[in-house]
Amino acid sequence: MSKTEQIHFLDRFGRDVAPKADRDEPLLWFQELRLLDKLAPNVTPIREFKFNRGLNILWAEPEDPATNEGLYRDGLAGHATGKTLFCRILRHLIGELNYSTKTLKDSVEKEFLELWAIALVRVNKTSWVVGRAMAGPTPDFAIRADSIDTVLAGELPPKGDFTDYVSEIEKHCAAPVEALHPGDGWRHLLPWLGRDQEARFTSAHEWRDTASEAENPQSSAQERQITMRAVLGLLASKETRIRKTLQDATATRDREEAKQPALNEAAQRSRQTALLFVRTLLQNIADDTDLTPLVGRLEGEREVREEWVRKQTTKADTKEVSDARKAQQAAVRALQTARTQIESRRSELKSIEIQRANAMSYAEKAKKGGLVSGKRASEGWCPNKFNVAQDRGCPNAPKGPADSESALTIEELEKNARELQDQVTAISSEIAKLESTVERLELGESQAGDSLDSALARANAETIRVSREVERFVAA
Repeated sequence: MSKTEQIHFLDRFGRDVAPKADRDEPLLWFQELRLLDKLAPNVTPIREFKFNRGLNILWAEPEDPATNEGLYRDGLAGHATGKTLFCRILRHLIGELNYSTKTLKDSVEKEFLELWAIALVRVNKTSWVVGRAMAGPTPDFAIRADSIDTVLAGELPPKGDFTDYVSEIEKHCAAPVEALHPGDGWRHLLPWLGRDQEARFTSAHEWRDTASEAENPQSSAQERQITMRAVLGLLASKETRIRKTLQDATATRDREEAKQPALNEAAQRSRQTALLFVRTLLQNIADDTDLTPLVGRLEGEREVREEWVRKQTTKADTKEVSDARKAQQAAVRALQTARTQIESRRSELKSIEIQRANAMSYAEKAKKGGLVSGKRASEGWCPNKFNVAQDRGCPNAPKGPADSESALTIEELEKNARELQDQVTAISSEIAKLESTVERLELGESQAGDSLDSALARANAETIRVSREVERFVAA
């Protein structure tokens, strides 16, 4: 295919990505965040952040070797500036249980008698003022309002249920995941939206790390991958239903299997009780009754059945069994033949590869020894054949006994090597086809064996039943 005929990847698989026409803002986005040491009007924030629509970058001054500011030192520079804590507070304000590790939380509570994270958050085009206490016992709140100042100027603490606000987030932002985790979709989606820094990027589905002590709903790697597919619109609705049905069936099976040991034990106890009762009853009957005639009749019935079983085992196969046995034997022979062919062709391939290597080795030695062209021989120089060069005593002639290759020119040696390489390619291709055939024949041989087993089971069903009756007679 020429360059002008090549198809560009994006021309074939690319697609235009555009927001929905009625989507003029995100379903969930922060507009403002304040950290307050007191819940009161006109209080000066400890920190205040205004968010722009789109990408917001949290930046800290780089470390300065000339100062004490930096990682594990006092100051606001480098690593230890609170960027991770800032992100954890945002996660906390949209429903996550913890905003930090226990150690950091204890440090905050020692420093502040009261500390609030207050945010203005938009959820599906509705503004909420949300507050969560980072220190102090005051309960969380969330109230529909367009301004933090408006809420702080009113009744404090505000009378608004934080769970109502989280329910709105779940309703509008976690719909694709609800089908996978009914009533718990937002808890399973939030770890992906706000993954732990400690998790780094070890894999696309690792979102939480135990070092962060963050809320982490228990889910498998496969479940987290399905969550991503659901949010990205890559999960068919019927797959969700099928997976739910499978999960319910698996749970039912596990519950029933958990009951099985107790049921088996109860059944064994009942059997032992019944056997004890029957033995006692029979013993009481035997004490008063002559059972010799009954025993003799049972012995006779056992012998009749044993004789019937012996005759059945010497009978010829049924047509179904005979056909199944022939098919199974044919499948085994075909598989063995294919494997033998592969081994034969591999042996042949190894021999040809050695011949090709020898031809190339002779050609390389001739080139290095100066035996290059026929013109050199016609001018009295050493020729390009090993045996002639050796006979003439040429100074660059290779030492060693002459063989069939030594009577060939370099061109002939290289031609032989190319022809041998063509054979190598052809035999390798043939071996690949035979290996593919072996896989198909192995499946056929397994299926033929299963068919033979089924045919034997059907043909011997009555024999097996009578044999079990004989076993019961013997046991009695």
